[in-house]
Amino acid sequence: MLCDRGLLGRGNAPQNLQKVATWSLPWRQRAELAAIICYIWGMPDTPLRRLTALTLMPLIVPQGLYVKFRAAQMQEAAGPRAGQDGVGPPLRVLILGDSSAAGVGVATQDQALAGQFVAGLAADYRVTWRLIAQCGATTASATAMLSDVPDGTYDVALTGLGVNDVKNGHGLARYLHNTARLYDRLTLDFGVRLICASGMPPVQDFPLLPHPLRWALHRRAQVFDVAHQELIATRPHCRYLKGPPKLNPADMAEDGFHPGPAVYAEWGHLASDLVRRYWPDHQHLERPAASP
Repeated sequence: MLCDRGLLGRGNAPQNLQKVATWSLPWRQRAELAAIICYIWGMPDTPLRRLTALTLMPLIVPQGLYVKFRAAQMQEAAGPRAGQDGVGPPLRVLILGDSSAAGVGVATQDQALAGQFVAGLAADYRVTWRLIAQCGATTASATAMLSDVPDGTYDVALTGLGVNDVKNGHGLARYLHNTARLYDRLTLDFGVRLICASGMPPVQDFPLLPHPLRWALHRRAQVFDVAHQELIATRPHCRYLKGPPKLNPADMAEDGFHPGPAVYAEWGHLASDLVRRYWPDHQHLERPAASP
């Protein structure tokens, strides 16, 4: 809702800002934004609360326009998105995600999540890896991107998704449904036996986000993250990848929204440690049969 094709639309920020000022947004998008603002106060999402929250729109929406404009300036990391590295037993790895998985914030894939994750595994495994990631990806669009993955099976999948679902105004039930469908695709269609599902980042530490937009997205991300953990607990092939509870603003990319090299290095290290911890057990799980 606060970026891409949703509330902010395409085109330049001044034109969109003028539309906001004249209250020409569709009522459905106004109601979605009001629902997010309700998370700031921790209030029940009722029609009365939505009506009250609408009064904050002139503040929240211009902030969202500013964030969208700034965060869209950086490019995805350059470099190969598939390869082999390391020595040891074979391990087939799929990395799937949004702009953070695509390496926005660093120059090359070696510095990004995929490169750091593979490097962390390469001392113990002969890693065959593939990266499928795109700026703006949600859980639903990431699932659709799997249609472009060549046929084959993978042992481990690392996912980095959810932030765009939060900031685009997707409902919690919709997010959980799409996430469950994604995990089903990974296990049933690609034979994945260990899904390392990254949790939500601490968006309250993103320097680019002004208040009260930062409070709203942080509160919403917390709600989504707790529900995501509950979903993961019901799935034997999934493990929750907990990130750092705090971020040093100096370690973020220059746009103040995407990870910098130090954040990617820590994320990749945590992910490779999770694989080492659980893969010896998960490799003995029965590989699910492919869906018809």
